[in-house]
Amino acid sequence: MTRVRLIMLSMLAAFAVSAVVSSSASAALKKCTATEQGGDNTWCIETSAGVNQELSDLGGTEAFTSKGGASSITNAGITIECKKETDKGNLIQEDSVEPKNSGVSILFKECSVKNNPKCVVRNQPLNKIGELEVGPLTSGVVKIGTKWYDKFQSPGGTFITIEVLNKGTENCLIKNTYAVTGEACGELSTSETLTKVQTLTFSKAVEEACGTELKLKGVKSVFTDTKEVELSGVNAGKPWGLAES
Repeated sequence: MTRVRLIMLSMLAAFAVSAVVSSSASAALKKCTATEQGGDNTWCIETSAGVNQELSDLGGTEAFTSKGGASSITNAGITIECKKETDKGNLIQEDSVEPKNSGVSILFKECSVKNNPKCVVRNQPLNKIGELEVGPLTSGVVKIGTKWYDKFQSPGGTFITIEVLNKGTENCLIKNTYAVTGEACGELSTSETLTKVQTLTFSKAVEEACGTELKLKGVKSVFTDTKEVELSGVNAGKPWGLAES
């Protein structure tokens, strides 16, 4: 075998090895899918530059925090609105199980009763005027049509019992306790690109698409809110999202 032929064969071998390595790297860099779960979707995290992994392969649990601006819950007779909020909880992903959340708690701040300046709100055990705490809640991810939703439930069926009280010596005409019951649903942002911040949107249209219903003191109500959610556990600050198979 000539020297030139040996050089050519070595070059071909090196090219073949390079192609295999490149192919393997490309496979590792692709957006993760839910095929291992046997379901349609999975929580996906970019653990290092361009490398995406399913949460089930990373221990199955990841803490998250979120924040939001203005939110409200309203029925035909009363609207309770808040100016800001902070949330926390855990993403959960087990093999062969659809993704979900657990231990979700929400703290609404600067809350009041719309068009009722003589009233203030609070709830127990927080017992702080203008603040409402909800949780712990659990939720599960479902696909309806082409969109993904997160359905939230509360153990016992009651999300929160809101106290509407007199503001100081004022006479609040709707002074009472208002239980929020039922099921809430938020629409998840989905995209082929994982991002550090994912959004979860609540609205009348989302409730109708999801087939859920919240009630404020037994009367059908609408909850509006938009949350910006980030990872806060081992993979804090990493891009993440919902991957579809």
